[in-house]
Amino acid sequence: MLCPSTTSSPITRPILQMGATNDPLLPILKNQMIWWSSLIKELSNSPKPELCVLLYIALMFDESTLLIVRNPYVIASILKACSRILGLSEGTQFHGLAIKCIAIGNLYVVNAIVRLYAKCGELFDARRLFDKMPDRSVVSWNVIIMGYAEMGEWEEVKSLFWLMVEECCFEPDAITLVRMVTACTRTEDCDSGKLVREYIEENGVVLSLHLGNALMNMYAKFKEMGEAHKLFDLMSERDVVSWTTLVSGYAGLGHLEIAIKLFDQMPNRNVVAWNALITGYVSNGCFREAVLLFRDMLALGEKPDKATIVNVLPACMELEDQRLCETIHGKISIKNEVSWTSMMVGYLQCGEKEIAIKIFNEMPCKDTASWNALMTGLSQCNYFNEALSIFHDMLNAEITPNDLTLVTALSSCARIGALELGIWIHVYIERNCIRLTGHLASSLVDMYAKCGRVDLSLKVFDSKSVKDLLTWSSMISGLAMHGHSLQALEIFNKMLKNGVEPDGITFLAALSACSHAGLVNEGRYYFNLMTRIYNISPTIEHHSCMVDLFGRCGLLQEAKDFINNNRTSKEASAWGALLNACRLHGKVELAEYAAIELMKLDPSSSGAHVLLSNTYATASRWSKVGKVRNAMKEMGIRKLPGCSSIEVNGVVHEFFALDASHPQHEEIYAVLHILLKQMNLQEHYIQSNYFQ
Repeated sequence: MLCPSTTSSPITRPILQMGATNDPLLPILKNQMIWWSSLIKELSNSPKPELCVLLYIALMFDESTLLIVRNPYVIASILKACSRILGLSEGTQFHGLAIKCIAIGNLYVVNAIVRLYAKCGELFDARRLFDKMPDRSVVSWNVIIMGYAEMGEWEEVKSLFWLMVEECCFEPDAITLVRMVTACTRTEDCDSGKLVREYIEENGVVLSLHLGNALMNMYAKFKEMGEAHKLFDLMSERDVVSWTTLVSGYAGLGHLEIAIKLFDQMPNRNVVAWNALITGYVSNGCFREAVLLFRDMLALGEKPDKATIVNVLPACMELEDQRLCETIHGKISIKNEVSWTSMMVGYLQCGEKEIAIKIFNEMPCKDTASWNALMTGLSQCNYFNEALSIFHDMLNAEITPNDLTLVTALSSCARIGALELGIWIHVYIERNCIRLTGHLASSLVDMYAKCGRVDLSLKVFDSKSVKDLLTWSSMISGLAMHGHSLQALEIFNKMLKNGVEPDGITFLAALSACSHAGLVNEGRYYFNLMTRIYNISPTIEHHSCMVDLFGRCGLLQEAKDFINNNRTSKEASAWGALLNACRLHGKVELAEYAAIELMKLDPSSSGAHVLLSNTYATASRWSKVGKVRNAMKEMGIRKLPGCSSIEVNGVVHEFFALDASHPQHEEIYAVLHILLKQMNLQEHYIQSNYFQ
């Protein structure tokens, strides 16, 4: 039996009471080690894992339980509890205890430590420990793969899977395979996805419900509904996710008859299934059908969510059914905070900013999620000033901002150059001892860089001892933006040496650095490194950046060949980059060719016409300038006025080209003319000295 001094300890007694350890079998256990080990394991898996941590700490101060505290399986349980509550600081201390107790050699303990660091977002530490493991189990692989998956590092998930299967000869279980299939889906890697399917069939892996659903979803995303349907037919067990995947897939491809038939056959439906068909109707222009289905949904008592509202509102507006919009508002928004927020987001998605703000102001109870939803929605719709105004209101209302609030505010500051407010937010973070997560750090780095303070951007970057990929990418991009290309590439190479694997965004920042500095050979090197070594498929942005690099350096034929040879002929931005390069170098004939291709892809674009007109003007072909301008008038194409903003004493001032509404517009245009004159002189100097 347990010794009385231990069970009646004033430290452990209240914790035991909170843990509700009323199992009648426990008093029968005679072995104290088994009793405490079982209790700690039970608490680590309970809805309140923090009790496990409290109990363990209490046991550490009781001499009679020191052997229990040092037991490897008990240490594994406490580390699991720390990972569940994201208790990195406590978990790090228990990691130290494991080393001290020589429990670090126990596979369960090491797996638990890797899980802790991965769960808390410290992937660098998790991977370093994983790589040093002399022995691994499938659980070890699953823990590290799960960590990368939860952080959205899908390329690393794929890399680890193939390392596990091909080099280390481990057999993945259903959990591993589900993560790998999900990674292929998220990265749109059809080839790898099909190889995984082949592996499953060749090795006789049982198609569990979760694995079947993951494979179905992958094929649906790849628009191969025939394969998805085959899997559906093969599955011995199906749930609402299986049915919804088919409905959503067919509806998204416009096969509405099949989608409706499957929807009608569903034994059970949830809000996701209804949303799938409503979305299918809306995306195919069937607005009335979408609204009718929404009415059926309400009639059957199904509660709509944010996705429902976001899809139904545009349908109502397309039908100009204001009464139905008001009905939705009246019937749904009064229910709860989630419904109010859904309605608000729906109006924002429709571009109805004023109505969204009005709904927000009418909300009887606003929580942090509601404030964040409005801020994020306004920011995503490019209403950055309004987003920051809401941030001010939130602080005045004494609502404590969380990470998402601060990231959104910093992002808005970056977009409009609100440096003073950005600095204030940084000070707020430090004064309130808010942990500088990867997202917060990268947002600060990005904000300072876009506001012109690269020195402060570097200071934040250097202050992070452990940097995630997002922080590295933000710093490289910020340096490239301000012409510090060699320093940007130096940091990129330092990142590789630290074992951080780049993604497409990081490579885009590196290519941008090469473009700004005219580093053609380096640009080719990083593009090949991305595509051939890291197997990252280039996006439109990567292609456009390479065209811009070649164009800036006068390699116009190579830029044109790159477009034609890399399947970028359907990318408007690539032709736009070539057209701009032709303007810079005065290559009229190639500019005409590029403009024609660009206008095919985007006939109403003012950019193509303006760039062509400017090219003619540079070559003094004034008659053709007139023809382009006249064509724009006939087609009703107007150049969008440029918008600039500047922060003075914490207030952001916005003004548009040819706008005389600002009270200080005369001073603004006087300074603008001086700046334009200096820019023209600088451009002439660059062309004279570098492009001869």
